[in-house]
Amino acid sequence: NFVDVRRWLIDKGLAAAGITPTAQDLVDIGRDVVPGSLRSDSVHLNASGYAALGAQCLAAEITARGW
Repeated sequence: NFVDVRRWLIDKGLAAAGITPTAQDLVDIGRDVVPGSLRSDSVHLNASGYAALGAQCLAAEITARGW
């Protein structure tokens, strides 16, 4: 069982978090990197990133898969 959270964060994370992309976010997305507005450093998510990931991405996947 696998959920590609990296892809989801790049493609849908900012909208799910209600964040308007910054110029750097657009550069990050163009480079296939999780947008900086969702990260606290180069690896870890910030509160907005974790909230969007848990409340929207993972909750939807868990429901859809009947877990």
